[in-house]
Amino acid sequence: MTTKAEVIMEVDGAADDIYRLLADWDGICDWAPKSLIQSCRLEGDVRHLVTGDGRNVAEQLEMMDPITKELCFSIVGPAPGGIEDYFASVLVEPLDGARSRVSWVGRMTVPEGADADRFAAGFQASYRTLIESVAKAARDGK
Repeated sequence: MTTKAEVIMEVDGAADDIYRLLADWDGICDWAPKSLIQSCRLEGDVRHLVTGDGRNVAEQLEMMDPITKELCFSIVGPAPGGIEDYFASVLVEPLDGARSRVSWVGRMTVPEGADADRFAAGFQASYRTLIESVAKAARDGK
């Protein structure tokens, strides 16, 4: 079954600064909490992550557009919880002043018989944490 996880948040932080941090494809360990991402290494356009619970995940950068401030990526190889066909897009839109709207949307196929809502809720919690973390890093001038 295919499911979607989506979080749209308005945050303090300039869109250019937030996007710059997101677009630094191997820089996620500089701002993501260790509870989510312990380590990262880059091989071409694939970043190899070790998650907070010790799982290995490889994310392939599919598209990066500095004009629209959007990037898209997929998971290649084994994915958390046995999901398949994971594809995510992250869009940063400027608002008034130094505020931004960040939209993080992921689509995935969950294993047969799995609770799709549970998977979506888990990804949404991660997206919220990542959005809050990257916005804070942008405000802090990282």
